[in-house]
Amino acid sequence: MILEKHADYIFLLHTTELNRMEKHKIARKFLQSIVSVIEDGDNEIKTNIFGKPYFVYKNIYFSISYSSNLICLAISNLNISIDCELMKKIEFMPISDRLFSTSEKKCIKDSKDYDTFYTIWCSKEASLKYIGIGLHGGKKLMNDLSHYILSQKNLNKKVLNYGYFKIVVLHNNRKLYIIKC
Repeated sequence: MILEKHADYIFLLHTTELNRMEKHKIARKFLQSIVSVIEDGDNEIKTNIFGKPYFVYKNIYFSISYSSNLICLAISNLNISIDCELMKKIEFMPISDRLFSTSEKKCIKDSKDYDTFYTIWCSKEASLKYIGIGLHGGKKLMNDLSHYILSQKNLNKKVLNYGYFKIVVLHNNRKLYIIKC
């Protein structure tokens, strides 16, 4: 497989029902096998203080997300993030009331659907992954930063409905390839 240097890649891997640690191991192995094709050398991965993984010796960015039996892997030579969620029927208003901004809550109340809730939720998670802090920042930081990040002009938000999954990818404005494995 030859990857274009000035493009972003999303790999969608279907698995059987695995526990979180097993999904994590599969995603890391798959990532390292792809990266070894792109670039020779050491594939050592470390994490920042918030737990965001990065390659120590490579200029390759990646983001991993998994939900149910889907593993999503985003790879680029520029910053990139991804989040996926199985769109389960849940009581989403209590979550929205606790974690979402006033405008996001209004949007969800007006639409009254799961699709809107999961789009906002995945967008928030992807935006916080994009800057490397994940959900560690708390409610106020989550709302303020995700809004700021999503408003950046050079950042493209791609929202995908993939079966029963919602997927949000944040990447720079360039070609995005989606590869189903």
